[in-house]
Amino acid sequence: MHRPQYAFPGPARGPVARIIASLLSAIALVAAAVLGAFVFVVALGVLAVVFAAIWLRITWLRRRLRRQGPAGSSGAGSRAGTIEGEYRVIDTTPPSGRA
Repeated sequence: MHRPQYAFPGPARGPVARIIASLLSAIALVAAAVLGAFVFVVALGVLAVVFAAIWLRITWLRRRLRRQGPAGSSGAGSRAGTIEGEYRVIDTTPPSGRA
């Protein structure tokens, strides 16, 4: 049978070739670890910026609402805890079964 030829030879056979292959593998492994750490730090930085933006927005909204006062108050002459409204009495006679 004919054995196919590949572009990459098999494992290194000599001791010098094995040492060079080991060094190249170690360099590739370290480079991959450094690249992974760099990507992780960049992702962490982007996450920190997004978190800071959201936190600043929430802080700004809280200050704005605190400065505005209770919901629906106009600010002039209104007291906290007072609900203003209008009502109309529809019927003043008691129900017939309960009197």
